[in-house]
Amino acid sequence: MPRRGTKDNRLGKHGNFWVSPRPRSPYWYLTWYDETKGRNIYESLGTADFDEAEAAVNQRWMESKQSDKPSVRDAFTLHGALDFYYKGWASKRPSKGEAERSIRYWKEFWPVSTTLDDMSDTQIDLFIESLEAKDWALGTVSRVLSVGRAALFYLKKKKKKLVLWVPDIRDPQTKRQKNAVKIKGRLLKLSEMARLYLCAGDLFHLQTFIIMMINTLGRTKAILELGPKNVHLDEDYVDLLAEGEAQTDKGRAAVPITKALRPIVEMEGVETFVNFKGEALGSIKKAWRTLVKKSGLPEPDRIKPYSIRHTLSQVIGKHVSNEMVGNYLGHGEETTSGRTTRIYNPRKAEHLEPASKFVEAYWDALQVEIAEQRKTFVMPLSAQGQRNDLRKQQQASIQAA
Repeated sequence: MPRRGTKDNRLGKHGNFWVSPRPRSPYWYLTWYDETKGRNIYESLGTADFDEAEAAVNQRWMESKQSDKPSVRDAFTLHGALDFYYKGWASKRPSKGEAERSIRYWKEFWPVSTTLDDMSDTQIDLFIESLEAKDWALGTVSRVLSVGRAALFYLKKKKKKLVLWVPDIRDPQTKRQKNAVKIKGRLLKLSEMARLYLCAGDLFHLQTFIIMMINTLGRTKAILELGPKNVHLDEDYVDLLAEGEAQTDKGRAAVPITKALRPIVEMEGVETFVNFKGEALGSIKKAWRTLVKKSGLPEPDRIKPYSIRHTLSQVIGKHVSNEMVGNYLGHGEETTSGRTTRIYNPRKAEHLEPASKFVEAYWDALQVEIAEQRKTFVMPLSAQGQRNDLRKQQQASIQAA
Protein backbone atom coordinates (compact mmCIF):
# COMPACT_ATOMS: atom_id res chain seq x y z
CA MET A 1 0.00 0.00 0.00
CA PRO A 2 1.33 3.48 -0.86
CA ARG A 3 2.45 5.53 2.13
CA ARG A 4 0.37 8.42 3.44
CA GLY A 5 1.04 11.61 1.41
CA THR A 6 2.46 14.78 2.87
CA LYS A 7 1.24 18.31 2.13
CA ASP A 8 3.97 18.74 -0.48
CA ASN A 9 3.67 15.22 -1.93
CA ARG A 10 0.03 14.21 -1.80
CA LEU A 11 -0.95 10.81 -3.18
CA GLY A 12 -2.65 10.63 -6.57
CA LYS A 13 -2.96 14.40 -6.78
CA HIS A 14 -4.88 15.87 -9.71
CA GLY A 15 -5.53 19.59 -9.59
CA ASN A 16 -7.06 20.46 -6.22
CA PHE A 17 -7.97 16.84 -5.41
CA TRP A 18 -5.90 13.97 -4.05
CA VAL A 19 -6.19 10.49 -2.50
CA SER A 20 -5.84 9.89 1.24
CA PRO A 21 -6.54 7.11 3.76
CA ARG A 22 -8.70 7.49 6.85
CA PRO A 23 -8.23 5.83 10.23
CA ARG A 24 -10.05 2.48 10.69
CA SER A 25 -11.25 2.44 7.07
CA PRO A 26 -10.06 0.06 4.32
CA TYR A 27 -11.14 2.51 1.60
CA TRP A 28 -9.38 5.43 -0.06
CA TYR A 29 -10.91 8.89 0.17
CA LEU A 30 -11.22 11.71 -2.34
CA THR A 31 -9.78 14.74 -0.52
CA TRP A 32 -9.75 18.49 -1.15
CA TYR A 33 -9.29 21.65 0.89
CA ASP A 34 -12.41 23.77 1.46
CA GLU A 35 -11.24 27.37 1.82
CA THR A 36 -14.57 28.57 3.21
CA LYS A 37 -14.47 26.01 6.04
CA GLY A 38 -10.70 26.15 6.45
CA ARG A 39 -10.25 22.36 6.52
CA ASN A 40 -9.90 19.26 4.35
CA ILE A 41 -13.04 17.52 3.10
CA TYR A 42 -13.07 13.71 2.73
CA GLU A 43 -15.36 11.67 0.48
CA SER A 44 -15.13 7.90 0.39
CA LEU A 45 -14.31 6.40 -3.01
CA GLY A 46 -15.63 2.97 -2.00
CA THR A 47 -12.50 1.15 -3.11
CA ALA A 48 -9.37 -0.18 -1.44
CA ASP A 49 -7.50 -0.30 -4.76
CA PHE A 50 -5.19 2.69 -5.08
CA ASP A 51 -5.15 2.73 -8.91
CA GLU A 52 -8.95 2.79 -9.01
CA ALA A 53 -8.99 5.55 -6.41
CA GLU A 54 -6.51 7.69 -8.37
CA ALA A 55 -8.57 7.22 -11.57
CA ALA A 56 -11.65 8.41 -9.68
CA VAL A 57 -9.79 11.49 -8.43
CA ASN A 58 -8.66 12.30 -11.97
CA GLN A 59 -12.24 11.95 -13.20
CA ARG A 60 -13.51 14.31 -10.50
CA TRP A 61 -10.82 16.84 -11.40
CA MET A 62 -11.76 16.73 -15.11
CA GLU A 63 -15.42 17.23 -14.23
CA SER A 64 -14.61 20.21 -11.99
CA LYS A 65 -12.67 21.88 -14.80
CA GLN A 66 -15.70 21.61 -17.09
CA SER A 67 -18.03 22.95 -14.40
CA ASP A 68 -19.40 26.47 -14.75
CA LYS A 69 -18.71 27.06 -11.06
CA PRO A 70 -15.52 29.14 -10.75
CA SER A 71 -12.68 28.09 -8.48
CA VAL A 72 -11.80 30.31 -5.51
CA ARG A 73 -8.92 32.01 -7.31
CA ASP A 74 -10.96 32.35 -10.53
CA ALA A 75 -13.47 34.37 -8.51
CA PHE A 76 -10.89 37.17 -8.36
CA THR A 77 -10.18 38.97 -11.58
CA LEU A 78 -6.93 40.91 -11.78
CA HIS A 79 -8.84 44.20 -11.94
CA GLY A 80 -10.85 43.14 -8.89
CA ALA A 81 -7.68 42.25 -7.00
CA LEU A 82 -6.12 45.64 -7.82
CA ASP A 83 -9.24 47.51 -6.68
CA PHE A 84 -9.48 45.39 -3.51
CA TYR A 85 -5.86 46.19 -2.64
CA TYR A 86 -6.22 49.91 -3.36
CA LYS A 87 -9.39 50.30 -1.31
CA GLY A 88 -8.23 48.17 1.60
CA TRP A 89 -4.61 49.30 1.86
CA ALA A 90 -2.95 51.52 -0.74
CA SER A 91 -5.51 54.36 -0.57
CA LYS A 92 -4.70 54.81 3.12
CA ARG A 93 -0.96 55.18 2.58
CA PRO A 94 1.04 58.36 1.80
CA SER A 95 2.12 56.72 -1.48
CA LYS A 96 -1.47 56.29 -2.72
CA GLY A 97 -0.86 58.57 -5.73
CA GLU A 98 1.95 56.38 -7.01
CA ALA A 99 -0.14 53.23 -6.37
CA GLU A 100 -3.06 54.71 -8.31
CA ARG A 101 -0.84 55.53 -11.31
CA SER A 102 0.74 52.08 -11.29
CA ILE A 103 -2.65 50.36 -11.13
CA ARG A 104 -3.74 52.38 -14.16
CA TYR A 105 -0.86 50.91 -16.22
CA TRP A 106 -1.81 47.40 -15.12
CA LYS A 107 -5.42 47.91 -16.14
CA GLU A 108 -4.49 49.41 -19.51
CA PHE A 109 -2.64 46.22 -20.50
CA TRP A 110 -4.73 43.45 -18.96
CA PRO A 111 -8.37 42.92 -20.09
CA VAL A 112 -11.11 43.38 -17.49
CA SER A 113 -11.99 39.67 -17.65
CA THR A 114 -8.44 38.50 -16.78
CA THR A 115 -8.41 36.02 -13.88
CA LEU A 116 -5.36 35.11 -11.85
CA ASP A 117 -5.24 31.77 -13.69
CA ASP A 118 -5.01 33.65 -17.00
CA MET A 119 -1.77 35.36 -15.97
CA SER A 120 0.77 33.05 -17.56
CA ASP A 121 4.51 33.68 -17.42
CA THR A 122 4.44 34.54 -21.12
CA GLN A 123 1.73 37.17 -20.67
CA ILE A 124 3.53 38.66 -17.66
CA ASP A 125 6.74 38.92 -19.72
CA LEU A 126 4.81 40.71 -22.46
CA PHE A 127 3.45 43.16 -19.88
CA ILE A 128 6.95 43.85 -18.58
CA GLU A 129 8.18 44.39 -22.16
CA SER A 130 5.32 46.87 -22.74
CA LEU A 131 6.47 48.89 -19.72
CA GLU A 132 10.12 48.78 -20.78
CA ALA A 133 9.09 50.02 -24.24
CA LYS A 134 7.97 53.30 -22.65
CA ASP A 135 11.66 54.26 -22.25
CA TRP A 136 11.27 54.60 -18.52
CA ALA A 137 14.09 54.11 -16.06
CA LEU A 138 14.33 50.51 -14.93
CA GLY A 139 13.49 51.60 -11.39
CA THR A 140 10.17 53.07 -12.58
CA VAL A 141 9.23 49.80 -14.29
CA SER A 142 10.15 47.95 -11.11
CA ARG A 143 7.92 50.20 -8.99
CA VAL A 144 4.90 49.72 -11.28
CA LEU A 145 5.36 45.94 -11.09
CA SER A 146 5.78 46.05 -7.31
CA VAL A 147 2.33 47.60 -6.88
CA GLY A 148 0.69 44.75 -8.84
CA ARG A 149 2.77 42.20 -6.93
CA ALA A 150 1.68 43.75 -3.63
CA ALA A 151 -1.98 43.67 -4.72
CA LEU A 152 -1.82 39.95 -5.46
CA PHE A 153 -0.05 39.04 -2.24
CA TYR A 154 -2.54 41.18 -0.33
CA LEU A 155 -5.12 38.51 -1.17
CA LYS A 156 -2.89 35.83 0.36
CA LYS A 157 -1.96 37.85 3.44
CA LYS A 158 -5.52 38.62 4.46
CA LYS A 159 -6.47 36.82 7.68
CA LYS A 160 -8.78 34.38 5.86
CA LYS A 161 -6.37 33.91 2.94
CA LEU A 162 -8.74 34.70 0.09
CA VAL A 163 -6.50 32.81 -2.34
CA LEU A 164 -3.80 30.19 -1.82
CA TRP A 165 -1.90 30.94 -5.01
CA VAL A 166 -0.96 34.03 -7.00
CA PRO A 167 1.16 34.31 -10.17
CA ASP A 168 4.80 35.24 -9.75
CA ILE A 169 5.63 38.77 -10.96
CA ARG A 170 9.35 38.86 -11.61
CA ASP A 171 11.37 42.02 -11.03
CA PRO A 172 13.48 43.04 -14.06
CA GLN A 173 15.72 45.10 -11.77
CA THR A 174 18.31 43.08 -9.86
CA LYS A 175 19.48 43.94 -6.34
CA ARG A 176 22.81 45.04 -7.77
CA GLN A 177 21.07 47.41 -10.19
CA LYS A 178 18.93 48.82 -7.38
CA ASN A 179 22.01 49.47 -5.28
CA ALA A 180 23.70 51.15 -8.25
CA VAL A 181 20.90 53.68 -8.80
CA LYS A 182 22.24 57.24 -8.81
CA ILE A 183 21.44 59.54 -5.92
CA LYS A 184 18.57 61.90 -6.78
CA GLY A 185 20.72 65.02 -6.56
CA ARG A 186 24.44 65.50 -6.99
CA LEU A 187 26.68 66.79 -4.22
CA LEU A 188 27.16 70.55 -4.02
CA LYS A 189 30.42 72.33 -3.30
CA LEU A 190 30.34 75.03 -0.63
CA SER A 191 30.78 77.67 -3.33
CA GLU A 192 27.83 76.22 -5.29
CA MET A 193 25.58 76.22 -2.23
CA ALA A 194 26.49 79.87 -1.64
CA ARG A 195 25.73 80.67 -5.27
CA LEU A 196 22.25 79.15 -5.00
CA TYR A 197 21.55 81.12 -1.83
CA LEU A 198 22.66 84.40 -3.41
CA CYS A 199 20.65 83.75 -6.58
CA ALA A 200 17.53 83.28 -4.44
CA GLY A 201 17.95 87.04 -3.86
CA ASP A 202 15.16 88.57 -1.84
CA LEU A 203 12.75 85.70 -2.52
CA PHE A 204 11.83 84.87 1.07
CA HIS A 205 10.30 81.48 0.33
CA LEU A 206 13.35 80.22 -1.58
CA GLN A 207 15.92 81.42 0.94
CA THR A 208 13.84 80.03 3.82
CA PHE A 209 13.54 76.72 1.98
CA ILE A 210 17.33 76.49 1.53
CA ILE A 211 18.01 77.39 5.18
CA MET A 212 15.57 74.76 6.42
CA MET A 213 16.84 72.07 4.06
CA ILE A 214 20.42 72.64 5.27
CA ASN A 215 19.53 72.76 8.95
CA THR A 216 17.06 69.85 9.11
CA LEU A 217 18.22 67.53 6.29
CA GLY A 218 14.51 67.01 5.64
CA ARG A 219 12.83 66.00 2.42
CA THR A 220 11.16 68.64 0.25
CA LYS A 221 7.58 67.70 1.16
CA ALA A 222 8.37 67.71 4.88
CA ILE A 223 9.98 71.16 4.65
CA LEU A 224 7.03 72.64 2.74
CA GLU A 225 4.62 71.31 5.39
CA LEU A 226 6.70 72.47 8.36
CA GLY A 227 4.97 75.05 10.57
CA PRO A 228 4.57 76.13 14.20
CA LYS A 229 2.73 72.87 14.91
CA ASN A 230 6.04 71.02 14.41
CA VAL A 231 8.10 73.16 16.80
CA HIS A 232 8.92 72.29 20.42
CA LEU A 233 10.83 75.34 21.65
CA ASP A 234 10.75 74.25 25.29
CA GLU A 235 12.64 71.07 24.41
CA ASP A 236 14.68 72.66 21.62
CA TYR A 237 13.71 70.45 18.68
CA VAL A 238 11.63 70.44 15.50
CA ASP A 239 9.59 67.36 14.70
CA LEU A 240 9.25 66.96 10.95
CA LEU A 241 6.27 64.75 11.76
CA ALA A 242 3.56 66.87 13.36
CA GLU A 243 1.94 65.58 16.54
CA GLY A 244 -0.91 63.19 15.81
CA GLU A 245 0.17 62.53 12.21
CA ALA A 246 0.93 58.98 11.05
CA GLN A 247 4.54 58.26 10.21
CA THR A 248 5.25 58.26 6.46
CA ASP A 249 6.69 55.29 4.57
CA LYS A 250 9.96 57.20 4.10
CA GLY A 251 10.17 58.41 7.68
CA ARG A 252 10.45 61.87 9.22
CA ALA A 253 12.88 62.67 12.01
CA ALA A 254 12.87 64.96 15.03
CA VAL A 255 15.95 67.24 14.78
CA PRO A 256 17.62 69.83 17.05
CA ILE A 257 16.94 73.54 16.51
CA THR A 258 20.17 75.05 15.17
CA LYS A 259 21.17 78.73 15.45
CA ALA A 260 20.15 79.41 11.84
CA LEU A 261 16.84 77.62 12.28
CA ARG A 262 15.72 79.40 15.45
CA PRO A 263 14.64 82.79 13.92
CA ILE A 264 12.49 80.89 11.43
CA VAL A 265 10.79 78.45 13.81
CA GLU A 266 10.01 81.25 16.26
CA MET A 267 7.79 82.94 13.65
CA GLU A 268 4.13 83.17 14.61
CA GLY A 269 0.95 83.75 12.67
CA VAL A 270 1.94 81.54 9.72
CA GLU A 271 0.63 78.14 8.67
CA THR A 272 3.94 77.06 7.14
CA PHE A 273 7.37 78.63 7.42
CA VAL A 274 8.03 78.30 3.67
CA ASN A 275 5.25 80.38 2.16
CA PHE A 276 4.61 82.87 -0.62
CA LYS A 277 2.85 86.01 0.60
CA GLY A 278 1.48 84.01 3.51
CA GLU A 279 0.17 81.15 1.37
CA ALA A 280 1.48 77.62 1.89
CA LEU A 281 3.24 76.10 -1.14
CA GLY A 282 2.21 72.73 -2.55
CA SER A 283 5.35 72.52 -4.68
CA ILE A 284 8.60 74.37 -5.18
CA LYS A 285 9.68 72.60 -8.38
CA LYS A 286 9.14 75.54 -10.74
CA ALA A 287 10.87 78.06 -8.47
CA TRP A 288 13.76 75.63 -7.93
CA ARG A 289 14.27 75.04 -11.67
CA THR A 290 14.33 78.79 -12.27
CA LEU A 291 16.82 79.27 -9.43
CA VAL A 292 19.19 76.56 -10.72
CA LYS A 293 19.01 77.91 -14.27
CA LYS A 294 19.73 81.43 -13.03
CA SER A 295 22.74 80.21 -11.01
CA GLY A 296 24.54 78.96 -14.13
CA LEU A 297 26.03 76.03 -12.17
CA PRO A 298 27.28 72.98 -14.12
CA GLU A 299 25.07 69.86 -14.47
CA PRO A 300 21.89 71.80 -13.67
CA ASP A 301 19.67 68.76 -14.34
CA ARG A 302 21.33 66.97 -11.44
CA ILE A 303 20.91 69.81 -8.95
CA LYS A 304 17.76 68.98 -7.03
CA PRO A 305 16.50 70.06 -3.61
CA TYR A 306 17.65 66.58 -2.61
CA SER A 307 21.21 67.73 -3.41
CA ILE A 308 21.15 69.72 -0.17
CA ARG A 309 20.07 66.71 1.88
CA HIS A 310 22.67 64.56 0.09
CA THR A 311 25.44 67.11 0.67
CA LEU A 312 24.73 67.61 4.38
CA SER A 313 24.49 63.86 5.01
CA GLN A 314 28.00 63.57 3.55
CA VAL A 315 29.22 66.47 5.71
CA ILE A 316 28.05 65.02 9.03
CA GLY A 317 28.87 61.48 7.90
CA LYS A 318 32.57 62.33 8.09
CA HIS A 319 32.28 62.90 11.84
CA VAL A 320 29.50 60.70 13.25
CA SER A 321 28.30 57.10 12.84
CA ASN A 322 26.20 55.92 9.91
CA GLU A 323 23.43 55.12 12.39
CA MET A 324 23.30 58.73 13.57
CA VAL A 325 23.28 59.99 9.97
CA GLY A 326 20.39 57.61 9.26
CA ASN A 327 18.50 58.86 12.30
CA TYR A 328 19.00 62.49 11.19
CA LEU A 329 17.66 61.58 7.74
CA GLY A 330 14.68 59.75 9.26
CA HIS A 331 15.65 56.37 7.85
CA GLY A 332 14.95 54.54 11.11
CA GLU A 333 11.50 56.06 11.57
CA GLU A 334 9.64 54.16 8.85
CA THR A 335 10.53 50.68 10.11
CA THR A 336 8.30 48.64 12.38
CA SER A 337 10.98 48.66 15.08
CA GLY A 338 11.35 52.44 14.71
CA ARG A 339 7.63 53.01 15.19
CA THR A 340 7.52 50.63 18.15
CA THR A 341 10.50 52.34 19.79
CA ARG A 342 8.72 55.70 19.60
CA ILE A 343 5.78 54.29 21.59
CA TYR A 344 8.02 53.83 24.59
CA ASN A 345 10.57 56.54 23.85
CA PRO A 346 8.95 59.92 23.00
CA ARG A 347 10.26 61.73 19.95
CA LYS A 348 13.07 64.03 21.02
CA ALA A 349 16.33 65.03 19.43
CA GLU A 350 19.05 65.04 22.11
CA HIS A 351 20.73 62.01 20.57
CA LEU A 352 21.31 64.00 17.35
CA GLU A 353 23.06 66.96 18.99
CA PRO A 354 26.59 65.66 18.16
CA ALA A 355 25.61 65.67 14.47
CA SER A 356 23.83 69.04 14.67
CA LYS A 357 27.10 70.68 15.75
CA PHE A 358 28.59 69.78 12.36
CA VAL A 359 25.47 71.09 10.61
CA GLU A 360 26.02 74.41 12.40
CA ALA A 361 29.73 74.37 11.52
CA TYR A 362 28.79 73.90 7.85
CA TRP A 363 26.33 76.79 8.08
CA ASP A 364 29.00 79.06 9.58
CA ALA A 365 31.43 78.15 6.79
CA LEU A 366 28.69 78.83 4.26
CA GLN A 367 28.11 82.32 5.67
CA VAL A 368 31.80 83.13 5.17
CA GLU A 369 31.60 81.89 1.56
CA ILE A 370 28.40 83.87 0.91
CA ALA A 371 30.01 87.05 2.28
CA GLU A 372 33.05 86.52 0.06
CA GLN A 373 30.99 85.92 -3.08
CA ARG A 374 28.71 88.84 -2.33
CA LYS A 375 31.62 91.24 -2.92
CA THR A 376 31.59 90.46 -6.64
CA PHE A 377 28.11 88.99 -7.03
CA VAL A 378 25.77 90.41 -9.66
CA MET A 379 22.23 89.05 -9.72
CA PRO A 380 21.75 87.20 -13.07
CA LEU A 381 18.81 88.25 -15.20
CA SER A 382 16.17 85.56 -15.58
CA ALA A 383 15.26 84.40 -19.06
CA GLN A 384 11.83 85.97 -18.65
CA GLY A 385 13.36 89.31 -17.70
CA GLN A 386 15.68 89.24 -20.71
CA ARG A 387 12.76 88.60 -23.05
CA ASN A 388 10.82 91.51 -21.54
CA ASP A 389 13.81 93.87 -21.94
CA LEU A 390 14.25 92.79 -25.56
CA ARG A 391 10.56 93.33 -26.25
CA LYS A 392 10.74 96.85 -24.77
CA GLN A 393 13.77 97.67 -26.98
CA GLN A 394 11.93 96.43 -30.08
CA GLN A 395 8.83 98.45 -29.24
CA ALA A 396 10.95 101.59 -28.65
CA SER A 397 12.71 101.15 -32.00
CA ILE A 398 9.37 100.72 -33.79
CA GLN A 399 7.96 103.89 -32.18
CA ALA A 400 11.11 105.81 -33.05
CA ALA A 401 10.82 104.74 -36.68
